[in-house]
Formats: sequence, C-alpha cells, structure tokens
Amino acid sequence: MLEIKNLKTGYGKKLIIDDVSLHVDSGEIVALIGHNGAGKSTILKSIIGVLPKWSGEVVFEGTVLDSKPHKIVRQGISM
Repeated sequence: MLEIKNLKTGYGKKLIIDDVSLHVDSGEIVALIGHNGAGKSTILKSIIGVLPKWSGEVVFEGTVLDSKPHKIVRQGISM
C-alpha cells in the first residue's frame, strides 16, 4: 500500500506539486497521466526520495518515508 498525504514539493523556490493526496492498494496498477510539465515525474521523484518533499507524508507498506531515497520503494515503482 502506498499513501501520499498533502504532498508539496518543487524545484528551488518554485512550487510544482501543491497538496496532492493519493492512495494505492497493494497489487493495484496505477498510471499518472497528464500533459508535459504537469508534474508526473516530480511526484514520483518525491515518492522515492530523489526530490525532497516540502511538506506532506509518504507511507509505503505502513512505513513513513523521509526524504532519503528508498530502495524498497524504487523496486516497486517504474517510470
């Protein structure tokens, strides 16, 4: 299970993702779709810890993740 609560992040001082929440059950397949520059890759980078989140919470399989890259999450997510 992956749960994102009120995620905010960006690059430099520019806010890109503002208050995104998402719940994905184990075994569920999800696609993020949107126009170029909509923030799809930015959301995924924040989930796996490549891009630090400004605020919000990412919970994977019951574990709250901080901003460091997490191998266990990267193994279950593909871009």
